[in-house]
Amino acid sequence: MYLGKNPNYMNYRKFLWLLVATLPLFLSSCESKEAEAHEHEHEHAINVDSLKALVQSLNTDYAKNENEGNVDAIAGYYANDAESLADGEPTRVGIEAIKAGLRKDIESDTSDNTLTFTTDDVWAAGKYITETGTVTVKDKDGKVVHSGKYMTLYELHDGKYLAIRDIWNSDTPPSPTK
Repeated sequence: MYLGKNPNYMNYRKFLWLLVATLPLFLSSCESKEAEAHEHEHEHAINVDSLKALVQSLNTDYAKNENEGNVDAIAGYYANDAESLADGEPTRVGIEAIKAGLRKDIESDTSDNTLTFTTDDVWAAGKYITETGTVTVKDKDGKVVHSGKYMTLYELHDGKYLAIRDIWNSDTPPSPTK
């Protein structure tokens, strides 16, 4: 029997030709998946504990500066185009609006209360860190008079993480309107 005219043999040859022709595409897709897997391994290699300690130190400096009323030092925490979603008011867009809001907040607080921030958790990917945390305000006797929570998104700018978005709110329910 002559196989050259056999339809099954012809289909078999077409199948082999198709297989050989698509093999490079298959192999290149395997290589890109392998490269992608290595990228993800690098993402998992981020030391979250170190980032959490870094973010906590940023928050400690922020609290120190706010307790001292140093608006310009606090502003160094933010990127120039940052947005701060303050509790009970419109979004503060840009560093000048953030500084104006901080000045207003600091000037309206006539108590000797001090605040502290506690970093609860961080997540990191690429040049970004997202943080959640709590804020505690204590009076001069150390009694907690207020608490709240916040979330901050940091972006790496010239080797330094700066806040580009933050939002916070109080644990105290709003007063009923009369």
